Order: sequence, then C-alpha cells, then structure tokens
Amino acid sequence: MQDAAVIRRVTRAPERLLFNISTGNMTAQYAEDYVRRFANGLKAKKVVGKPGPNGQPDIAAVYNPVSMLESYVFSKSTANDGTTVETVGSTANFDEVGDIEYFLRRLFK
Repeated sequence: MQDAAVIRRVTRAPERLLFNISTGNMTAQYAEDYVRRFANGLKAKKVVGKPGPNGQPDIAAVYNPVSMLESYVFSKSTANDGTTVETVGSTANFDEVGDIEYFLRRLFK
C-alpha cells in the first residue's frame, strides 16, 4: 500500500524545476539559442549506438519519456549570481498517511 501511495503521489504531482541560466555577455539571439538548446537537452537522453565504419560509436539524442516534468527555463543577464536551480512546489505530501488509510478502507470494503 505504501508503494502504491508513493507512486500515485509522484505521478499526480511531480516536482517541477525552475532553471535560471546565466547567459553572461551573450548577445540576445545567442542567449536565446543557448537556453533553447539547454531546455531541449532536458527532454532528451544520449544513446550510444554501434561503432561505424570509422570505429567511432554513433551517439544520438532520443526523446526521454521519463522526463515528464515541466521544467521552466529562463535566462539571466550579466548582473547576476550565476546559474541557479529551484524547485517549484509540488503537491505531493510524502509525510502524510491519509491516502494510505483511504486505500486500506477501500480495500477492506
């Protein structure tokens, strides 16, 4: 029951992340492209394929279905304190057992 409750909480209320990417002295267009590439990289995973004719392995970026989180990515200008990552509140309360008791009541009914 506890495993089911944790799975339900994680799938119903995943934790979202807020990325503030430091773009430094980049031009506006380059900074926008940099942040877009970073955001796309969060949704992809690297996969190593078979070695090609030159002996080097083929590396490809494929969609990562596990990354169902909606992460927010913003750029920061030169007057900043670097790149930061913050969590945007999740509604999953891992310290409460109310839903476990609910599952047990429904099970015994």
